[in-house]
Amino acid sequence: MQCLHRTRIIFFLSITLALPLSFITLILNCWGLSQYEYQVPYQEDDGWETASLASEAVDPKRIVNLLNKINADIYPNIHSVLLIKNGKIILEEYFSNYDRNKIHTIQSCTKSITSILVGIAIDHKIISDINDKVYEHLLMYKGTEWVDRKYDITIKHALSMSAGLDWDERT
Repeated sequence: MQCLHRTRIIFFLSITLALPLSFITLILNCWGLSQYEYQVPYQEDDGWETASLASEAVDPKRIVNLLNKINADIYPNIHSVLLIKNGKIILEEYFSNYDRNKIHTIQSCTKSITSILVGIAIDHKIISDINDKVYEHLLMYKGTEWVDRKYDITIKHALSMSAGLDWDERT
């Protein structure tokens, strides 16, 4: 309960009064909460290049401010923040005992990102229209039932979850 009380006070002070980062830092230090210190993401052997915030012209003060607020639980229920700029990972942080290997259900987030990517694909003329049949864009899967049966399912159906397919999300 004491932590929740602290969270409310920090939220009121930092959001309502728009206090500077230095004051938020002082509060975090007084209550024994750790202040975030930026580190360039670790370079994994996963095909992604990493870089610093500064090398990609991202203001580190704003990022540190955001992550201090996440650590102080001003923005609760955030489990990770990943920033990519110019094809490089410039920030990868996890909270509340989460890490890159912990399975995390994301449900509707996937629909939002997929919709964004479809919009980009339409802008780049990769997809002509949301009324295209899904199988037309999956020709690399020729020989599978999905492509060979040529289901009458459009991209719009898939985006709006109205494709008419049975789905048990427990599987």
